[in-house]
Amino acid sequence: MSGQSQFDSPEYSPMEHLGQLFPTAESLKGLQQVLNSTNFYKKQLNEQTRGKIAEYQARQTSREVPVKAQLAAELGDLKASIVQTQAKSLETAATIDAMISPIKKLDDVKKKLLLTMNVFKRLQMLIISYTLLSELVEQQKGREAENGERPILHYQEIYFKLDATLSLMEYFKPYKPIKDISRLSKQINELKYSIIELIFVDFNYYLFETRFNARLETLGHLNHACLILDLLDGQSSHHNKDKLVNWYIQKFLSDIFEIFRPTDEAGSLENLTRRFTYFKKTLTDGFYESHQCDAFPAGWNIGLALAEHFVTRTRDDLREVLRLFQNSTSQVEILLKALQESIDFEKYLLKSFADEEESAATLTISGVFVPHLSIWIKSQEPQLDAKFLEFLSAPKFPAAGAGATPHVIPSSAELFKRYKSLISQAGRFSVHSSTFLADLSRLFKRYLQRYLYEILVPILPTNPKVLNDTEAVNYLTLVLNTAEYCSSTVEQLEERINAMIQSQSQSEPVVSFDDIRESYLGFIVKTINLIVENVSQSLEISWREMVNNPNWATTVTTEETDAASDASRYVAHLSSTIEDKCQQIFSKLSKQLYMKNLCDRFCELLVKGFANNLTHLKPINVLMGEQLLLDLHSLKDVLSRLPDREKKNLEDDGAKTVRDRKNARHKEYVNRLVGRLNNLLKIVITPIISGDEESFINTYFLLMKDQSTPNYIKVLELKGISP
Repeated sequence: MSGQSQFDSPEYSPMEHLGQLFPTAESLKGLQQVLNSTNFYKKQLNEQTRGKIAEYQARQTSREVPVKAQLAAELGDLKASIVQTQAKSLETAATIDAMISPIKKLDDVKKKLLLTMNVFKRLQMLIISYTLLSELVEQQKGREAENGERPILHYQEIYFKLDATLSLMEYFKPYKPIKDISRLSKQINELKYSIIELIFVDFNYYLFETRFNARLETLGHLNHACLILDLLDGQSSHHNKDKLVNWYIQKFLSDIFEIFRPTDEAGSLENLTRRFTYFKKTLTDGFYESHQCDAFPAGWNIGLALAEHFVTRTRDDLREVLRLFQNSTSQVEILLKALQESIDFEKYLLKSFADEEESAATLTISGVFVPHLSIWIKSQEPQLDAKFLEFLSAPKFPAAGAGATPHVIPSSAELFKRYKSLISQAGRFSVHSSTFLADLSRLFKRYLQRYLYEILVPILPTNPKVLNDTEAVNYLTLVLNTAEYCSSTVEQLEERINAMIQSQSQSEPVVSFDDIRESYLGFIVKTINLIVENVSQSLEISWREMVNNPNWATTVTTEETDAASDASRYVAHLSSTIEDKCQQIFSKLSKQLYMKNLCDRFCELLVKGFANNLTHLKPINVLMGEQLLLDLHSLKDVLSRLPDREKKNLEDDGAKTVRDRKNARHKEYVNRLVGRLNNLLKIVITPIISGDEESFINTYFLLMKDQSTPNYIKVLELKGISP
C-alpha cells in the first residue's frame, strides 16, 4: 500500500485516511480493491513477524549453553571462597580467645573481689549500726535522772539508726543461711522487740503514771516512737501500731467504763447525759488540752479512734440496759430523753470530726433505741383517744354568728396537725427505720379509719325522708369536703413517710395508704349518691305537676296550639329547683371535680325522670308530643347552663378559656343525652298512615337506631296503639 509511512505518524487519523480513499460516493465502487490490498499487506506483515520470532529464538538457543556453564563455574568459586573465609574466622577467634582468656579471668576475679568488698563493707556498716543502736537502747534501760524523772529515749535518732539497720539487713536476706548472718539477724529482731517494749513502757509512764503533764519535747519524742512502729509494721506482718492504739484507748477510757457500768445506777438511761459529759471532758482536758494528742501522728486519728471506741462500748452498754428496761408507756419520757441526748451527742461528734468523711456511720448511737420505740407509738394511743372524745363532742359547724360555714370539719385538720407533729418528732429523732415508720403508719391508718366510721359516717342521714331538708345539703357537702381533704392529705402523708424511709436507703420497703384512700373514696361516692338523691326528692313535686297537668286532657284547637309557644309551667318549676340546688350545693364544694360529676349526674337525673314520666302520659297525641318537645328543649337549655352555677374563683383570661372549654364539652354531653329522648318524641308524634306502616317503622329505625321489638312495642303504647 502507498503512503505506509503515514501509519507510523503519531497524528495518524483513520477517518481522514478513509476520506482520502473514498472522497465521493462513486469512489466506493473500488472498496473491494482496497480490501484486497489491505489483506495482502496484512499477510505480508504476519510473515515478516513470524520470521523475526524464529530468528530471535534461534539466536537465544545458541547463547544459552555457554551462559549456564559460566554461571556454574562462578558459583563453585564463590562456595570455595566462603569455606576458606569460615576457616580463617575460626582460627582468628581461637587466637583472640587465647589472648583475652587471662584478661577475662582477671575481670571475674575483680568483680568477685568488689562484691566481697561491698558485702564486707555493708556488713561492717550493719554491725556498726546495730552496735550503736543496741548501745543507745541499753544505755537507757533502768536509768533514772537525778530529779527522779525517767529519761526518755531519743526516738528520732533511734528511728534513723533503725531505718538504716533494717535497710542493710534487707540486703543480707539472701545470706541468712550463713551462720554469722543468721545470728546477727536474730540479734536485730531481739533489739526490735526491746525497742517496742520500751515504747510501750514510755507511753505508759509519760501519759498515765507521771503526776504532771509530759513536756512537749517529751511528747515529740513519743511521736517519733510512733513512726518507729510504722517502720517496723512495714518490715513485718506484725501490727504494733494497732496494739499501741488499742492499749492506749483501753487505758484512756478505762475510768469511764468503770464508772458507767450498765449494771450500776450510773449506767442507767437517766444518767446517760452524765456519761456523755464525762467523755467530752475527758477528751477535751485529758487528750487535747494536756497535749497527749501530740504524742501521736496526726494521720493516726487517735481522737476519732477514741470516739469510735466510746460509741461502740456505749451502744453495747445501752443494748444491755434496754434489754432490762421496762417497756411501759410510763417510761417513754425517759426513753425519749435518752434518745434525744444520744442524737445531740452524735451531732457533737460529727461536728468535732467533720473532716473525717467516713466517720458518720461509726459515730451513731441512736439506732439501738429503734426496737424499743414501739412504746412511744403506744403512748400516743391514749392521747389520740382523748382527741377523738373531743371530736365527738365538738360541734360540726360553728355557732350562729361565728362566720361562714366551714368547708371541712375542723377536727379533720386537727387530726392531721397531730400526725404532722408526730412525724416531726420522728424526724428529730433521726429514726428513719422502715420498721418504726411502718408501725407509726399503722397507727395513723387505724385512727383514720376510726375518724371515717366514728365521725363522718354518723353524720350522713340514715332516713331518706330527711334528705329533702335544706340542712341535709349542708351536712352532705360538709362531709364530702372533709372526706376529700382527708383523702388528699393521706397521700401527702404517705409521700412524706416514704421520703423519710428512702432518705436512709433506697432498698427499704415503702408504706402504703391505699386501703385508707379506697375507704374514703367509697365514702365520697356514697355521699355524692345521697346528694343526687336529695335533688331527686326536690324534683318530685315538679314531676307530679308534669303528670297531673290538666292541659294534657283538654282538647286543643289549632288556634290555641298556634298560641301555645311557651314551655309548660312544670318546666319552670323544674328549672328553678335544679338551679337553686346547684347554687346551694356548688357554693359549698371545695373541688371542681365533684362539681363536674354532679352536673353530669343532675343531667342524667332530669332526662331519666322526664323519660320515666312519659309513660304516665300515654297515649301521647301530636299536640302533646309537640308541647313535650318544646318542654324538653327548654329543659336542655337549663341543663346546658348548669356549669355556670359553679364558683368562679379565677377571673383571668386563662381561667376563662378553660371554663369556656369545659362548658362546650358539657353542652355536647347534654346534646347526646337529650338527643335520644328528642328522637323518641319525634317518633311518637309521627303519624302511622294506613297501608304505609313500613314507612313509620323505617323512620323508627332511622331515628332510634334500635331494632329491639320490646322497645318498639313501648313506643306504640306511648302512641296509644296496642300491638
